[in-house]
Amino acid sequence: MGINKKVSEQVEQLNEQLSALKDNQNKLVLLGNQLQKKKKQSGLNTKERIVLLKQRHSLEKVTKDIEQIQLEMTELQWTIGNFTEMSINVYGKAFGNVELNIGKYSRLLKDEHSCFKSYLKDMEIVMEPL
Repeated sequence: MGINKKVSEQVEQLNEQLSALKDNQNKLVLLGNQLQKKKKQSGLNTKERIVLLKQRHSLEKVTKDIEQIQLEMTELQWTIGNFTEMSINVYGKAFGNVELNIGKYSRLLKDEHSCFKSYLKDMEIVMEPL
């Protein structure tokens, strides 16, 4: 039930790229807003019009890249699976020093338990009797 290390590294890398692209998108939006204000107030010279065109093009490209990365991340999340819906049902005995693992989360049983269900809730492995 563990996550493939390559997939988790790829998800981390995509998260970093996504945060950088969103930061760039915010900066481009601010630049565009400033240029639009100046255009309404006093008009733009040729250099500023060129900068505005480049800003629009860059904003479109960054938006497309963000959408592509989000699609890749949803595909990877599908391959990883949803651990919140997974559970471990024990109908017999689970002895002490048994480790329960769901994804990257683990819980060590200190005592002997019998007939229980364990699942992931709020990033912790929870145990309930059956």
